[in-house]
Amino acid sequence: MNRMKAVVVSVYTLIFVLVAAAIFYYGWKEGKRDEQEQDIVAEKEKESGVVEIEDAPEEKEKQEDVTAAFSGDMKIKKDTVYRVEIYDISTQKLTSKEALMPPQFLGMTRKEMEEYWSEYVRDMPVEEFEQGLLSCDLTSFSREKVTVRKTYDGSELKYRYFMKLEQGCLIVYYSDKKTVFEDPEIFEEDLPAEEAETLKEGVYVEDEESLYSMLESYTS
Repeated sequence: MNRMKAVVVSVYTLIFVLVAAAIFYYGWKEGKRDEQEQDIVAEKEKESGVVEIEDAPEEKEKQEDVTAAFSGDMKIKKDTVYRVEIYDISTQKLTSKEALMPPQFLGMTRKEMEEYWSEYVRDMPVEEFEQGLLSCDLTSFSREKVTVRKTYDGSELKYRYFMKLEQGCLIVYYSDKKTVFEDPEIFEEDLPAEEAETLKEGVYVEDEESLYSMLESYTS
């Protein structure tokens, strides 16, 4: 009886081992089949030129910059080179220099930069006016470099000062007629009537020597 029982157990054990081996073999065959199918698909994609490659960080940044450039959203960064070109019409000479990007321009888009220089020309510093600044143009704008060209014509500046009677007081401006150069404390009642009427319209003065000669004549 015990011998019969042992034979039965052995048979069942053998059946279990065979079933387990069959399951393992089937799973292994399915895995190999999947790998072969993936290899076939990859080979076909390679032959057709379709290859998936993960972008390197630099390439990704370049793609983002190109997208931003087309959309107008590209912004100036800290390492963007700032190039200034100076063109003098009277001498027809062009000079240029490169420097670090000024802090006030960081984060600006092309449109914002153009608006800045338009406003700069409309309300330029007096030293720029005296040098004959005509325009400031944004000639290039990219992630790597921003170029601004300033055009001057000093030969057009014939007068440095402008005098005018305002509210009974003589004021000396630079020839831009908005930047005060001096308040000589000369009043309308101190001037001959004819001279006072002329100064109410305003008088341009060529240089500093001529200016102080005229002011001296008004107080003598």
